[in-house]
Amino acid sequence: MTLWVGSENVIKQEIMTIFILFSFVHVWVHVSAVFVAALGIHRETSYIALVEAFLNILLSIIFAKFYGLLGIALGTLIAHLLTSAWFVNFWFYKNINRCIRNDNLQSKDMKEVK
Repeated sequence: MTLWVGSENVIKQEIMTIFILFSFVHVWVHVSAVFVAALGIHRETSYIALVEAFLNILLSIIFAKFYGLLGIALGTLIAHLLTSAWFVNFWFYKNINRCIRNDNLQSKDMKEVK
């Protein structure tokens, strides 16, 4: 990497590790978020996104004073883990069972009509 961008522009290993962890968690959450949006039950997740944005800014500013760029990366990861990372998955799994049950009820009703 230093050959390509020069040694002064290479991100430290710790920062890169945190960004990779964030990306892994974000992809995991994104799968549920797509289903939440498709089901039209995304109002609550939009509130969580606002909380995450506020928490991200707050934590990043606080941690940046102590750890610099590493602190900003940590603030972003921690804000995501405390909000969207668990809530979006929770919201999806809570509502998917209701949607499946409703679909099954509708299917039974359609069979009775025929």
